[in-house]
Amino acid sequence: MLGSYLLKIISYKAMSAMLAIMAALGMITAPSVETPINIIDEESAQLTFIAWADPQISNYMPDRLGTFENAVEDVLNSSVKLDALVIAGDIAENGLVSEYRHITDRLVKLNDVVDNHIYSYGNHDIRLKAYCIQKDRLIDFYNGISQTNKLDDTLYYSYEINGYKFIVLNSEKQVFEEAYYSDTQLAWLDSEIASTQESGKPVFVISHQPFQNTHGLPNTWGSPAFLKGGSMGEQGDAIKAIFEKYDNVIFLNGHLHVGFGQYTYEDYGAYKSITLPGLCTNNADGYEEDGQGYIFEVYEDQIVARARVFATGTYLPEYDFTIDLK
Repeated sequence: MLGSYLLKIISYKAMSAMLAIMAALGMITAPSVETPINIIDEESAQLTFIAWADPQISNYMPDRLGTFENAVEDVLNSSVKLDALVIAGDIAENGLVSEYRHITDRLVKLNDVVDNHIYSYGNHDIRLKAYCIQKDRLIDFYNGISQTNKLDDTLYYSYEINGYKFIVLNSEKQVFEEAYYSDTQLAWLDSEIASTQESGKPVFVISHQPFQNTHGLPNTWGSPAFLKGGSMGEQGDAIKAIFEKYDNVIFLNGHLHVGFGQYTYEDYGAYKSITLPGLCTNNADGYEEDGQGYIFEVYEDQIVARARVFATGTYLPEYDFTIDLK
């Protein structure tokens, strides 16, 4: 036990020292402050949030942590305060305590700029240790950052911000690259979405994996369709059927490491599906630069999604899109 603890401390300190060296040598440069994060119409915006996916921070990949550090600094340089930071899973590469410590050290800095944290977890976050161990680890990680919402004994939850509901789905067991959602979680999801319909406001559902045959699957994952590779797996059709019962469901997911481009946004009528690019992983099938994510601005009649490379502090308006609300 002592040897394992010392190894975690050493790996944490070694990564920190390596980052300092890389910064000193100019291998990691700070994001530009010439075009800070802003809101198109601050007075009319009813909800603003950042959406990232797949940081996959690792003790042996300093370039990822450097990208993550720059993305956090870009948010800290924001010219406005934001309502939330959403992360759609695979926060750490191996789900290790030392990896989450690196991440926590940086994310807690955002509490002066971002009011709420909304995180789902991915296959990388839960797959290397017993689920019960990882679940408790992830609850502690989340509660150590969030100053508003707190988790108790489950990883799936909902939280309301400015009258808009965020619903977070999380796997209830390890299924390697896919996920598993119990009948209890599915019934809860149905009830949570139903509760939003009278307001007419969009509801945001966050899960790490997308549905099968969406966002270029199976080609964007590179596995046969019958294996459901790259998708959430067996409960995907049941969740899709729930979405189709309602209006203005906005589904945010990640997992595919697909950059800004043709596979980002898909309109399925009742629900809209958005696969977020990997923040710190190499993206393919689209824009490839690391540090990608979106800033969402929610107005009374539409949602504006603004593409940004947070690692460099740059907007890419050619990858923006707008969702008209019913």
